[in-house]
Amino acid sequence: MASSENSPASSAVSDAVAQLPLPAIPALDGAAWCTHTSFYGARHRPFEANAGEDVLDYERLEHVGDALLGAEVTLLLVKSDLVSNQTLALISSRLGFPSQLRAAAAQLYQLRNNPLVQASMFEAYLAQLHVEKGHAAFQLFVNLLFSRLVPVVVQAVRAAKPAAPAIPSIGTVNYVGMLMEWTPRMRGRGGRTVTFTPSRRGGLAPQPLWELSCTVQQHERQGVTDTREYDGMGSTVAEAKRHAAYQACLDLGLI
Repeated sequence: MASSENSPASSAVSDAVAQLPLPAIPALDGAAWCTHTSFYGARHRPFEANAGEDVLDYERLEHVGDALLGAEVTLLLVKSDLVSNQTLALISSRLGFPSQLRAAAAQLYQLRNNPLVQASMFEAYLAQLHVEKGHAAFQLFVNLLFSRLVPVVVQAVRAAKPAAPAIPSIGTVNYVGMLMEWTPRMRGRGGRTVTFTPSRRGGLAPQPLWELSCTVQQHERQGVTDTREYDGMGSTVAEAKRHAAYQACLDLGLI
């Protein structure tokens, strides 16, 4: 499970979980979800269960719960902030799961206060809920918990993103044509050249922001070259090009 500690939504999610209205917790028959391996004494065994072997602790269940939860919350498009050890440990604590942990007496206090154990218990509970009650019960419980956190994550991430730079309004004048007409009007000298760099796309998919540069060079007979660059941006390539040409025309005294 990934960590979301560096996410701009991390603090907001933590605060939201602390005030989250808790749904009714479906009662389960089995206790494997809240049982640590130490409860049965120290033993080493392969991860894969042997044929016919019962699941006695949450070690295997948590992986199933992780997969189920990830698949469900991915539909909300904010998985990285909602399905993290940090968030799941907070939810597990709010639901009172750590106090139900069964483990060896010598390790019980330490394990109950371990965030990784708390998160694992929550995932194991979801897996056992799915096994005992079916997908509909699992889905309802997950949605009741996480649907209230989605607006918190969206708002926090949106607030952390810098606003797109405003594109100035420059009217409908053909500044590209104006600049190109000015280019050959340099008699008795070395000449002028105007070039536009390839455009670069930025911004978000629904609202792209195109950027490009306009380079103006004035060549003197003595070999001296005056080079100036002007940056333009716009919602289309043509608009970005016109904006760059406008900057050039303004600086060169053409307008």
